[in-house]
Amino acid sequence: MNGIIIQIALLTEVLRTVFRLKKPLSLKNEPTLNLENYKISYAQYGRGEKNVILIHGLGESKESWLNVAQELSHRYTVFTLDLPLFGSTDVPSSPLTLHEYARIVHACMQKLKLERATIVGHSFGGKIALYFAHTFPLETEKLVLYSADFSLDISFNRRVYFFLLNLLMSQLMKYPVLLYMRFNNSAYLGFLKLVQTLIWGSRHDFVSLLSKIETNTLLIYGTFDFIVSLKNGEGARQIMPHAKLVIFQKSSHLAHEEERSKFLSILSDFMES
Repeated sequence: MNGIIIQIALLTEVLRTVFRLKKPLSLKNEPTLNLENYKISYAQYGRGEKNVILIHGLGESKESWLNVAQELSHRYTVFTLDLPLFGSTDVPSSPLTLHEYARIVHACMQKLKLERATIVGHSFGGKIALYFAHTFPLETEKLVLYSADFSLDISFNRRVYFFLLNLLMSQLMKYPVLLYMRFNNSAYLGFLKLVQTLIWGSRHDFVSLLSKIETNTLLIYGTFDFIVSLKNGEGARQIMPHAKLVIFQKSSHLAHEEERSKFLSILSDFMES
């Protein structure tokens, strides 16, 4: 019975994420970083000595970090980005890989003239943060992998979920009229292709990347997270013996909102350690 409940919760979250996806908004009143192929919408908070880049999750935007960014701005310079396809940033002509997203974050750092920064990635953003730290270790001051799915939970419930999710995405690709009214054609298809190509990240690839990270790393996971299993955090901790795992006993997938004070305290202590 618990397995069925978990699967329903997971599929519900995917649909909720799809319906959160918005059409690209006007960039008129927002600062942007002009990269070679994209105009990246971003926000900056504070003027502290240390830099922090917050990477949002799938279907989210820089606004999902607003409360955290404002609190951290009292001590740090904080940047939030709208990744391509999300928020106010351009829709890519084709789905991007995790490595390409990591390079976009790096290009933003170069435009902002940042030499180093603590990289914080939530969920899908945690995968990007992992690729970033592996590709650009000198620019990664510290790394925070928060509720990121590294395909380390291979339990029966998760395998059933991914089968159902793949079936759902296939049908949405086949019959786009189901959700066409939510957003334009390119954003809709881009999102579904992104889910199909990225959510199935190779377990072997993630294990290999995690084992190569030497950067000081913090792992954050919630006990009641039905979207990304706690087993991912526990598995990553075994692969990365130098990493610190913090489990939020009262949180699900959004510890930065559900236990915000604790989240900010742990994040700040980690950055100052």
